[in-house]
Amino acid sequence: PSFLSLPEILKNAGYATMGFVSGGIWMHSFYGFNDGFDYYHLAEFYNPGMPERNAEYQNLFIKRYLKKNKKKNNFIFIHYFDVHSDAIRLPYDAPIPYDKYFTGNYTGTFNGSSGEAVASKYLASLNEKKIFLPKDQLDYVIALYDNGIAYMDKCIGDLFAILKDAGIYEDALIIVTADHGEAFQEHGYFIHGTP
Repeated sequence: PSFLSLPEILKNAGYATMGFVSGGIWMHSFYGFNDGFDYYHLAEFYNPGMPERNAEYQNLFIKRYLKKNKKKNNFIFIHYFDVHSDAIRLPYDAPIPYDKYFTGNYTGTFNGSSGEAVASKYLASLNEKKIFLPKDQLDYVIALYDNGIAYMDKCIGDLFAILKDAGIYEDALIIVTADHGEAFQEHGYFIHGTP
């Protein structure tokens, strides 16, 4: 609470401050991430039936907001969570047709699960047991991640189109960043947050 956030600074300067975030608890207002926002929309999943499609649903909220507010000076914070291994089936699940961009019609044995552990929990279990995947399976996991990146790239392109349609793209300052990458056993581990 003692720190002045960028949204607070911009709000005090007359900007409309909007936050559109997804991905569970990490961006929850409990941690103060909503400080300074006029509107802060947090959704764990925009589409619970297909959580890997969150970005395109999030873009719909942004498009609706801009239809009503494109004349304002806006600060819009968008947090996409799609390229994560937290999917309910395979790690880094991407929707059709992105699910096959780099993986093709994989015929190997990797299925992303072992008993109750699926997706990121399964990859974490490989970390705990110090199990290294054979090259064909490792290549497949990396290709799944690349599928997810291709989907995210499309959604960011869609966001830019939304900004252009609203007539604000040319005057916008757009910053794209990420909070982490992923490990693919280069140092013995999968996912992130590992030693």
